[in-house]
Amino acid sequence: IRNSSATSTTALAGIRASHNTTGTHTLRIYNNAVYEILSSYTGAASAARTLKGIFVASSGGGTATQSYQVYNNSVSIDGSASPNTSSICFEIGTSSGPVYNLANNIFANFTATQGAPARHSCIYSTSATAFGPAGTSSNNNNFFVANDVGTSGFMGIGNTTTYSVTALWAAAMVSPAGMEAASVAVNPLFVSNTSDLHIAAGGLNG
Repeated sequence: IRNSSATSTTALAGIRASHNTTGTHTLRIYNNAVYEILSSYTGAASAARTLKGIFVASSGGGTATQSYQVYNNSVSIDGSASPNTSSICFEIGTSSGPVYNLANNIFANFTATQGAPARHSCIYSTSATAFGPAGTSSNNNNFFVANDVGTSGFMGIGNTTTYSVTALWAAAMVSPAGMEAASVAVNPLFVSNTSDLHIAAGGLNG
């Protein structure tokens, strides 16, 4: 899945998902390769996340009768060609519902060092302490940031709080408890970051 935009800061995503406001719904996002999410923006540096791999939008409301199952996806983001834009591999638009279940995903951001306030990261929640309501889970994922970790590159962002490594993110996200206990931070060694997301990293097999 590929996507690109013109020179604006309008957000674009490889996959954008939302749901109805009523009823019981399960949306499944499985087995996708998302890459080449590009912008030609050349304006001032911005913290607004323009480039998004997978975006679960808040439109549609938040209720525990709706859920997202996000399994076995590989996302490769590289915003180096537009260094003044911010980027994210996976983002949710609300942390108060629906239920999110994430497992066995690779979220890798290869963007080069950026100047503030632009930044690049793997995962974003609208809350600094919650990722979702009861029933939410996230584990056995790989979060990899290639450059400038802790300055312009972050494993996660909760609202405006940045987390450089998975352990800090997991400790902050008290809902649900125990997030990412078996998740890792390994360079996936994609065959190509921009065209072939098969991996060569032994630590991600098995």
